[in-house]
Amino acid sequence: MKKSDIILGKSSLHKAEIFFNEYKNEKVFILYDVNVRKKCLDLFLSYFPILKTSFFIEIKSGEKYKSIQTVIHIVEELIKNNAEKNSLLINLGGGVVSDIGSFTASIYNRGINLVNVPTTLLSQVDASIGGKTSINFYNIKNKIGTFYFPRLVIIIPEFLNTLSKNQLISGYGEIFKYSLIHKNVIWKQLEKNDFKFDLNCESLIKKSIEVKNKIIEKDIYDLNIRKTLNFGHTIGHAIESSQINHSKFSHGICVVIGMICESYISKELNHLPEKIFNQIKGILISRFPLCKVNNIEEIIKFIYNDKKNKQDKIKMVLIKKIGQVKYDVSVSTQIVRKSIKYYNSHYD
Repeated sequence: MKKSDIILGKSSLHKAEIFFNEYKNEKVFILYDVNVRKKCLDLFLSYFPILKTSFFIEIKSGEKYKSIQTVIHIVEELIKNNAEKNSLLINLGGGVVSDIGSFTASIYNRGINLVNVPTTLLSQVDASIGGKTSINFYNIKNKIGTFYFPRLVIIIPEFLNTLSKNQLISGYGEIFKYSLIHKNVIWKQLEKNDFKFDLNCESLIKKSIEVKNKIIEKDIYDLNIRKTLNFGHTIGHAIESSQINHSKFSHGICVVIGMICESYISKELNHLPEKIFNQIKGILISRFPLCKVNNIEEIIKFIYNDKKNKQDKIKMVLIKKIGQVKYDVSVSTQIVRKSIKYYNSHYD
């Protein structure tokens, strides 16, 4: 497997410094959005002064800018500054920057060197890891993309101090997903009564990355078991696509809603015992700030664009018990609609 080196924590940053020294005679580009420039860029450069002479590329913030138009802007900046095959692109930011920057790196000169420096909890546990790149197209989430692994991923938990509570909660949505799809100690840690959405989560970041890497090692290109990482995402991504221009829900919240709905479908199709379903639903509803979902038919329309589908049939990841899921399960439109209506019944 082609694997990215991952550096986690301030104590390991000297390894990244050695890596960046390899590029002192090459052109280095740092990609970030407006928010990252204000909150994270100076801190990042303080850790790595050698990068202060880099070329800087700024994009607008938000999921709606994860588009082909933004890719064109990034490519234009790379061309303007004569980026070469051996140049290095550093993605400094959250999931949008990681996804679109990695996609651009994969296609520019048929691939240039890449480093991900995730600044949100969501990107530290998910988007920056695993080599998936993507942009949205016609409001369809991640419809265009490639597999392209960064040479290095640098995770600096200190960046989490710059996040809003909602951004932190969004990242925890993905952590809860890891706790449900793989046998590990994360679920036991998260279901405790004293659980809080706080910044003391370096151990959870490490455990989440370990889960994702174990799965990816067995299936780099999403042909089988890697699909299990999409638990909650079939419905979650469709909700996100349906509101991509007004962003009512964060990605992590969409995934949480998706996990509740897909757990309900699992129960209805006799894959998941009702007792465990009620346990999962109860914890997710009590932990996360959720509300009613609108436009059910539009959500279903977007589900038919999901990458896991085959022969025009909706294919979904369903859960059998905590720590065990199955993929490529055919589900009907009717039960998807029923699951969303069931979820909404908690907020009428």
